[in-house]
Amino acid sequence: MRFFVAAALAAFALPAFSQDAPPPQGPAPAAARDRASPALRAARRAAREACAADVVRYCPDAGGDRAKIGECMRTHRGDVSAACRDALANLMAARQGQ
Repeated sequence: MRFFVAAALAAFALPAFSQDAPPPQGPAPAAARDRASPALRAARRAAREACAADVVRYCPDAGGDRAKIGECMRTHRGDVSAACRDALANLMAARQGQ
């Protein structure tokens, strides 16, 4: 189960946030995107696509807030689809390979 928590966070690229700072909105800074390997970018894209229905189903109030999506996905980690779980596992493998 811990694997899926980490994978969900990684899939949505959630940095650690303090209580005072609002979570960043929009895409990651260009420098962060440029450092990711093509395989990692592809794994992120696949995870977003595979988990999109799960996010809509389990996290309708999260909007585009990555922190809320991450929290919601942690809450529902046992409920997500097999396709989402597989994509998150592939994402973690891609992150370790980078």
